[in-house]
Amino acid sequence: MGAAREKVMLLRRICKGPWIVLLPLDALKLYLVLLADAAGIGTEHAIAVPTVQRALGRKISVAQILNLGKTLEGDGLAAIRAAPGHPPSHRRARQPLRLYYRILRPDA
Repeated sequence: MGAAREKVMLLRRICKGPWIVLLPLDALKLYLVLLADAAGIGTEHAIAVPTVQRALGRKISVAQILNLGKTLEGDGLAAIRAAPGHPPSHRRARQPLRLYYRILRPDA
């Protein structure tokens, strides 16, 4: 099955489940951004923080993004983390922080 088809099937499944109405709006927006960016389901991908900020339409801190990620992970939708071994305060000034994420398959 192709990645695009798998994403559509996953999105349909989520829309029929309780996740969609229980998620905070920003968490839902973040999930849709990550789902659109992902090359596949269940594998790790990277995304730059400025990309997420532009997609959400406002300046959101890395800590806020990671908190939204905890919400998504708690619902079995996505796992998000900052670059391994490089907390936001220790990254190089000119390099945008990258977040690593996996789109999860929610339980039936």
